[in-house]
Amino acid sequence: MATRVWHRAFMWKSGLSFLFLFYFVAVFLVAATVSALRNSITSVEINGDPEHRLPGTVNLSFKKLSGEVLVNLLSLKGICISASSACAAAKNQSSHVLRALGLTEEEAKSSVRISYGRYNSLEEVDYIVEAIAEAYKKIVALGSE
Repeated sequence: MATRVWHRAFMWKSGLSFLFLFYFVAVFLVAATVSALRNSITSVEINGDPEHRLPGTVNLSFKKLSGEVLVNLLSLKGICISASSACAAAKNQSSHVLRALGLTEEEAKSSVRISYGRYNSLEEVDYIVEAIAEAYKKIVALGSE
């Protein structure tokens, strides 16, 4: 009996430790992504509160860009991101949540959501940022021609 109680307590503490570890890794990956993107693309904006949000998830908007086009270009490189918030992903319209945050229709449609999980790494952040910066430059160059 005492062994089972100790085992349950250990499992609870281990699980809790894992959650804290995941939380800090997820926050770090998002911070690294935002920092690197801001260095590469000056027009990137964080949608929502920059600090108080779900760990591992960030919603960004880009000027002069369709979020859907960016999603498609990154998909060709094996990167899965979303062009809308989770609540509007199945609909072909801008997110009502982003609109409630004060974004215009155009800003909401230029938004993408990046989510990280426990298996993502800093190397993947570098790959994603590089791919987004490259795609952004291509899209902007095509739009100005």
